Amino acid sequence: MLKKKNPAPKEEKTFSDARKELISSIDAIARRGGISRDKAITAWYATTLLGIDEDEAIVSASVDGAEDAGCDFIYIDHDQEIVYVLQGYVSDRPERSASQKKWNALIASISNIQDPISFQHSGRHDIFEQLTEIDPTNYAKVFGLVTLAGKSDQIARQRETTERANTYGKDVSFLYEHQDTLYEKHLVAKAADRNVPEDEIIFNSDVVQIRDGFGSAVVGAVKASELARLHTKHGNRLFEGNVRLFIGERKGGINEKIIETASSRPDTPRVP
Repeated sequence: MLKKKNPAPKEEKTFSDARKELISSIDAIARRGGISRDKAITAWYATTLLGIDEDEAIVSASVDGAEDAGCDFIYIDHDQEIVYVLQGYVSDRPERSASQKKWNALIASISNIQDPISFQHSGRHDIFEQLTEIDPTNYAKVFGLVTLAGKSDQIARQRETTERANTYGKDVSFLYEHQDTLYEKHLVAKAADRNVPEDEIIFNSDVVQIRDGFGSAVVGAVKASELARLHTKHGNRLFEGNVRLFIGERKGGINEKIIETASSRPDTPRVP
């Protein structure tokens, strides 16, 4: 008599692969930014799901320290008038969830964000200066616990209760991500890949072609009118994945999407 095979091992392998994929992306940012995994996951989340530039996300995650008051990540989106405050956690085992202390630290940070003088008193002038540059009454605040860990039902319930109670005002919202929700959103983000696969560009100078482990790249100057023409044709897809525009000082870091493009299509020239 034939027995039906148990599909559980296949499902476990799929889950394990998903976690490894996320850890690989998070560790890549940690290496490029010289930051810990717990901070890197907040930068990864901001870059992948909030649309924040990777370089800026790494800098925002670097505010972490002994006196960070529960803020692994602080980013002020002046265009959307939103302050993002994130707490990050990557568990060493997939079944382990974040502790209640992580959520409590995030909630405790609310008063410090609303009255940032405590950061100045504790020596964190970098955070103090960021928060005093704006009028907080004009900005929405998003406080989030982002974890690559198992789901904590207790934290999930507390997030719902805190959100529903509206204790901290209508302009304050909360999010809680665990490994299942992270991977689902990661897949959606990957499916929304909108790179420009091919086009022609006119350079305004001699060009240099460079080949390395990631393939080939073309370096040269381009007139603003040429970029405007390409942007009119492709919109923001022009700057997603395989092309970046740098104006002024660049603070380092390599966009993860560029690496993905270079690894999957190494023979495709890219224009820095």
